[in-house]
Amino acid sequence: MAYVRCPSPTCNDRIQKFRDLAGEEIAAAGKALADQLDGEAFVARAFHRCTAEACRRVQRKTRYRVGGYLPEEFAHPSGSGAAETTGC
Repeated sequence: MAYVRCPSPTCNDRIQKFRDLAGEEIAAAGKALADQLDGEAFVARAFHRCTAEACRRVQRKTRYRVGGYLPEEFAHPSGSGAAETTGC
């Protein structure tokens, strides 16, 4: 876990807790970030996701501006989708 800046509209560029990607998030993040990687292979351990309620932000551990958003079903950080969401 790490505390880093989250530029999503949900978090308003505040410092938030991030955790490593897990389970189905890995494949979803690979798809969501494909356009930003410029042909580079997606390596899950190089990215992490925001744990704030309703935030779907996934970003590179070393450059927070390189990132994207998981699909709506991942709006709750546990991946359960149980939280009411407004999206990021």
